[in-house]
Amino acid sequence: MVKKITEKFLKLAIFSVVVGVLVGVLELVLGHRFILDPLLYEDLGFVYETYFGPTYYGFTKTIIVSIVTFFIYLIGFKKKMNTILKTAIIGVVGTIILGIYYYFTFPSVASESSVLIGAVHFSFIFVIVYITDKLTRFSGR
Repeated sequence: MVKKITEKFLKLAIFSVVVGVLVGVLELVLGHRFILDPLLYEDLGFVYETYFGPTYYGFTKTIIVSIVTFFIYLIGFKKKMNTILKTAIIGVVGTIILGIYYYFTFPSVASESSVLIGAVHFSFIFVIVYITDKLTRFSGR
């Protein structure tokens, strides 16, 4: 019994880290390069970040999404939440935490830019967690 719980706990931790890394890397590479950078080019407060950039924004995103995913899935197993609800909660909570972090890191970004940045972050977090869950069939276990 203890071994089975430990095994599930370890699988959840690995799943959470994989999701976090995918969000951290893909959102910075695809989300910034193809969506945010071209749209926010004129916002002087907007800064393009790399994964290990000066603010460690991508790395921070990985940690935040990993932790949020871990705890939401942990709660979701007990509550029998469906995958869409879990990924939506992860997207909302992750975006809020990243928004607070972004606000303190880049306080000069315009409000309109912040809304767009939040929408892109939510979309990437939601889609990447959902697709990873479906590809690994993690919720079905």
